[in-house]
Amino acid sequence: MINAHAGPLASRLRGVVVGRDGGEPSDDELLGRYVRSGDAEAFAHLVRRHGAMVWGVCRRLLSDYHAAEDAFQATFLVLVARASAVAPRDRVANWLHGVAYNTALKARAREARRRTRERLSAAPAEPMAPPVPDSSDLRPALDRELSGLPARYREAILLCDLEGRTHAEAARQLGCPEGTIAARLSRGRAMLAGRLSRRGITLSVAALAIELAAGTAAGAIPPRLIRRTVDTAELVAAGGALPPHVASLTHGGFKAMLLEKWKVALVGSALLVALAVAGAAEHTGPPVVSRAGAGRIAARPAPVRVAPPREEQLLVTSFHAADGVAEVFKPDGTPARRLSMGELGHVWRPRYSPDGTRLAVTKVGPFVPNSGPWASIDLHVFDPASKDGPGEPLISGMRCMFFAWHPDGTKLYVSHLPPDVKDVAADKPAPVATWVYDLKTKKKAPLELPAGYGIVDVSRDGKTLLAVTMTLNDVYPSRTYLIPVATLKPQLLTEKRFDGQRLSPDGKSVLGVRVEKDLVPLTRSLTVVAVADGSERAVKLPAGADRVYQACWSPNGRRIAFHWCEEVPVEPNQVLGVEGGKGWADRVTVADPDGGNPKTILTSDGKRSVSGLDWK
Repeated sequence: MINAHAGPLASRLRGVVVGRDGGEPSDDELLGRYVRSGDAEAFAHLVRRHGAMVWGVCRRLLSDYHAAEDAFQATFLVLVARASAVAPRDRVANWLHGVAYNTALKARAREARRRTRERLSAAPAEPMAPPVPDSSDLRPALDRELSGLPARYREAILLCDLEGRTHAEAARQLGCPEGTIAARLSRGRAMLAGRLSRRGITLSVAALAIELAAGTAAGAIPPRLIRRTVDTAELVAAGGALPPHVASLTHGGFKAMLLEKWKVALVGSALLVALAVAGAAEHTGPPVVSRAGAGRIAARPAPVRVAPPREEQLLVTSFHAADGVAEVFKPDGTPARRLSMGELGHVWRPRYSPDGTRLAVTKVGPFVPNSGPWASIDLHVFDPASKDGPGEPLISGMRCMFFAWHPDGTKLYVSHLPPDVKDVAADKPAPVATWVYDLKTKKKAPLELPAGYGIVDVSRDGKTLLAVTMTLNDVYPSRTYLIPVATLKPQLLTEKRFDGQRLSPDGKSVLGVRVEKDLVPLTRSLTVVAVADGSERAVKLPAGADRVYQACWSPNGRRIAFHWCEEVPVEPNQVLGVEGGKGWADRVTVADPDGGNPKTILTSDGKRSVSGLDWK
């Protein structure tokens, strides 16, 4: 995604756009203003109005969060390119749904081709049957069948079910009576349920309405993405750069825009509004939009420069470190920066939010009697770019805590012993409970999950929770479970003892530290467990790495990072020094998921004790 600087448009997003009658403007009015004069406020209003629907389409078809963001931006950039082609203008939702659906399909096909190339290059050339699509999966089927409905029924569902508008609001938008909207909505749902049933997905009309409403609630669009999309549109109009993935997805739209530009120019239309760029001949920095063009997104072609892809970053936190407790590295080991953690010490197992804009960390506090190794723990959530570091904890003083980000980045699953649980049998499963914390409202709601399951990760599509059970006299979890969100019924993945489990980005594997508790000395190896059948595959480790403690996936799942220790001579005053002048020095290595092509990016001198890794 483009990290666009806030320009003239950003300050104007707070402005109020009103219709001819002083009320909410129609799509016809907004699109007309944009086509006529490049009205930035009108464009931003369209993005805010229809963004949730477009985001829902992208998330249903694309399991990768960042790919969904790319498709979302591409959809509205095609609107920039083809605004004057939308007809009739009061059917913007209908038009955007079609563009979003086709753009997301294009992104999904591109990802499938990439995976096929990787599989063919990694395996012998053998005949391979094509994958059989799962016709019972509602998410991708919903938009396909919805796009096949007659326009009048599709519009009613888009506005009322996917954008959450009332019948009265939809009626005003489409210029028809409320009764007509109600009738179209009822008929459209029945037709959609019938189309889905032919694909093997059986839902009553009432159940379909609930599913559509639930999809709308789950598809809440991050406000940051709206701002970024509108800013990107302004930059593109001014000759700014596009990320490569977005550029390729919008290629068809911009090609059509060029053709349209010539047709419009021939008839002398005033629809093309030029943006003055100050000092274009000499200026080498970011594009500068003149004051005359401020607040306008020109409906005209502009050169599209491809920006570098998002830079990945690997975060390493430490219990003890002379140079700070949180440091960010590039995957090649180049130090990038240190995070400000304020007065926070003993941080443990950091987790970036799905969009990378927030960081959740736990602070291990004083020992609590009868809590086993699980001392009092505080959970902090903060902006990693902040110079002030973490503020007050979201949760404090809890025992046996686990947490994981919800895929939308606005909520956290948090499991811990309830505060009123005082006495727990050390050899019985800890009766942890789980809550969903909404970071926007600062409220929490209990998850109706049987006691004893601690949530440690969530699949990117939000359908599956990864959970563990443990006793208070255990240092490591006892069993690992997969829990479908739809049923909240735990399914055993493995009875073997694992620590630090992480789901792969595609949801097909679990990376974790395999703990052989009964072996002396205790052995910690790195293992990948297949979600399909629980089979295990050991990761090849560097020589001398018989103690692995932390591991994580790269954002695309093609690499892993892991923290391990090597026995080295140390000085008596060093943190990890032990009797006899021997100690364990920490290492962080990046490698392929099988351990191939390793590169150690961090080599400790014995003064650092790594406590967590995360990769964004």
